[in-house]
Formats: sequence, C-alpha cells, structure tokens
Amino acid sequence: MNSHRQDAVAFMEWCRKTGRVRENRLGIVPARDQDRDRKRVRRPLTDDELARLLEVAAPRGRRPLYAAAAYAGLRRGDLQRLRWGDVDLEAGTLTIADGKAKRVDTLPLHPLLGPELAAVRPEKPLPAARVFSTVPTDLTRRHDFERAGIPLVDEDGRYADLHSLRGWLAMSLARAGVAPQIAQRIMRHADYRTTLKHYTVLSVQDAAGALSRLLPLGDSRTEAARATGTGGAVPGGSLKAAPSGARNGVFRRQRAAKTRRKTTSRQWARRGDGGATNF
Repeated sequence: MNSHRQDAVAFMEWCRKTGRVRENRLGIVPARDQDRDRKRVRRPLTDDELARLLEVAAPRGRRPLYAAAAYAGLRRGDLQRLRWGDVDLEAGTLTIADGKAKRVDTLPLHPLLGPELAAVRPEKPLPAARVFSTVPTDLTRRHDFERAGIPLVDEDGRYADLHSLRGWLAMSLARAGVAPQIAQRIMRHADYRTTLKHYTVLSVQDAAGALSRLLPLGDSRTEAARATGTGGAVPGGSLKAAPSGARNGVFRRQRAAKTRRKTTSRQWARRGDGGATNF
C-alpha cells in the first residue's frame, strides 16, 4: 500500500514541477502503519520444523532448495535466478546478483549448505545453468509442510510459508548472539533494523536463557567485579577491570584541561589590568 502511495506522490510531484498541476495534494496523504495494518503475519520455522521439512523433502528432490532458503536466506526470486556460476564450492561463497536490493552480494556458504549443493551439482555445470530447474509452487510447498507436520497457521494466527525458512535464519542468528550489523549483511537488508523488526522473533524461553547466564550472587567472579568496580556479570564472558593505562589516560586529560583553564584565567586577568582588551 505504501509503495503505491509513494509512486502516486512522486508522479504528482513530477506533474507539479512540469506545470501540469498547481500543487501536489497527494503529499498530505499520510503513510499507513504497516505493522498495525498487516493482514498476513509470518513466523519463522522452528529448528524441529526445519529438520522435519528437510527430511520429507529429500526423497522428492527438494531438500537442497529448502536448505538454500534456510541456510542462505534466499528468497523465492533468488532461488529462481541462482546459477552455478554464482556458487563457488571451493571458495565456500555464494553470490546473489539482481536480488531485492538490486546489488551484488557475496556471502559465505553455510557448512551444511555446501554438501547439499555439491550433491546435485553436475560434473561440468554451465555457469549460466540454473541451480534449481524449478521452484515448488505454493501448493507443493504447502503439501511438504503438511507432510512435515508444520501448521500453516499457528495458534496466534501467524502464517508459515517459504519465507519462513529465511525467518529461521534471522532468528538463529539472533539466538547465537550475532551482532545486528553482521546479521544485516547475511540477510542482505539495507537497514539492520529491518532484520530485527521483521524477522527476529525471540520467545520467552530465549529471554529466560539469557537471564540464566547471569552470575549468581556470591559467585567469586561477581565479588571480583564488585571489588574492581566493573559492575555486574557479563553473560558468556569473563569480567575484566578497565586497564590501568586507560584510567591514567583519562586522569591526565582531566588535569591538562584544568591547567589550561587556570592559564587562560591568568592571561585574561593580566589583560584586564592593562586595559588593552576590547570586547
């Protein structure tokens, strides 16, 4: 909806600039809240659902395609356009050209995706040949989901479709503690906030797992943190005090700033006694 509005506003603005209309009245039409007005909310697949889907797809020859959608986050269009010239099994890279962002992205191959593609790669593939001759229709995909026991709509009204495999990748990156900027590059989004907003769905269990990594009271590392003034626990890492050199550097800068202020005050005082300074 908002994309159509943007096109209409741009067209009317062109009409205004070329003198075809006096003003662009469409410019005052507000954009719709896509989060509030979304009619179809997707959900990512769970680890168990993905495993079952790959299992039922194997005898039907669709396992490598679903693996590429999950482990590389490929969209339907990416799967249709992927050529063997874009797959470098020796270097372990995958090149996505002419995707949604209209740019060329080179991504590392997931360790589990390389063998899947190697199993279906011809002995001497033509660089322009498609990796997947056909992409399953939505009806075929729904049948695969049903065979794998994946509900098409969950109890919260969220839908599972081919894009849900891409959602699984984003959710897995978030659970692994991958920085949003790195996840953005893997997901090939223009803004990492898009990754967080549309694809990352963490559950209460994920939050509970994060809290469980906090150090308990009375732990020797917690006491050490309090003694050094470094605060509480750092989940998954060791507690380290700030280096003494860094603290000394801060103190030196503070002393230098105080000395400069005192020197400047004395200079202005001497100028004031001479009466030669004009403001």
